[in-house]
Amino acid sequence: MRKLIIFIFFSSHIVNAQQQKLFTNDSLLIMFQQKKTFEVLNNLGIRLYELDLKNIYSDSRLKPYLMNWLSKEEYFNYCMDEKRNSYLKDSAWIRDKIAEKLKKQKGKIQIDSILKNKVLFKNMRDSIIMDFMAIVITENKKFNLCSEPPYEAIVFHSSLAYPESYVIIRKLWKETGEGMDNMYFIPLIKLGDPEAQKLYDQKIKDIVKMNGLPEGMNKIYSELKELGNSYSISKMKELLKVDQNFVKFSDGDQGEPFRCVVFKYLIDEILSNSIALDKSIRGNVSCKEYLEHSKEVTDATKELVKIYKQKELYWMKNMPFYKGEGELK
Repeated sequence: MRKLIIFIFFSSHIVNAQQQKLFTNDSLLIMFQQKKTFEVLNNLGIRLYELDLKNIYSDSRLKPYLMNWLSKEEYFNYCMDEKRNSYLKDSAWIRDKIAEKLKKQKGKIQIDSILKNKVLFKNMRDSIIMDFMAIVITENKKFNLCSEPPYEAIVFHSSLAYPESYVIIRKLWKETGEGMDNMYFIPLIKLGDPEAQKLYDQKIKDIVKMNGLPEGMNKIYSELKELGNSYSISKMKELLKVDQNFVKFSDGDQGEPFRCVVFKYLIDEILSNSIALDKSIRGNVSCKEYLEHSKEVTDATKELVKIYKQKELYWMKNMPFYKGEGELK
């Protein structure tokens, strides 16, 4: 669930920020030139959503830096460097470790003598940290800590959509079990992977057949809403057949048929993309009124899917599985 929340948070901000374009490619390049790769990712924070993804996609200067965000080796080394630096900055820890080492050696050298001698202090400090880091690295590898790229980078690359990003994320999905609960599954769907989408297609068919899910539709709705692409819109259209009661908020929310929630979402998307709709179904109208215009909404949804596909074409056409509209390699 935490991974889904992060995906929703990052995806929604990335989509919303595309109209703002507040952070330039040149600014990002300067950051990469002055800082470590993952330090840039951490420092960007909310500004990550100010990046113009389509503009970045075609900027060859940035690509090598951004691809490093998906490097397991780079990320592991970064984590270990950060851990090493944290020990270097912890003077109390260093003093305690020097004292422990002197005690074990049972020598006549006192800790004050070490602390007053810069050369002796540096040699002993570095030796202690080197020995300690050997243990830390072994333990991290043993328990697979820092062993995969940060999820924020995965989500970002699922929107940036380099073909190389797709290949790496698909490989990570394969290496970690290929399931639908896998942390790489939703990002892989966003990238258009045929195998992942086939699994999700079947899941949607099963939901329609059962008229919902025993645990409710919140997770599915959140996934599709935050994917926000041609695929998710087409799946939302399929879910218009589901009338299971949908409760958004547990506190006092009586809920409404899920299909009505989907209608509202689709109508907002249709209107925001300047597709004409009958004025009578705009704004706060009843579920019955939505259903009376179901054919008009579903027809407009087909147009919406076409618009999204056109927006996605600049990156989709470079995917290894893409041959042309409606065709996969």
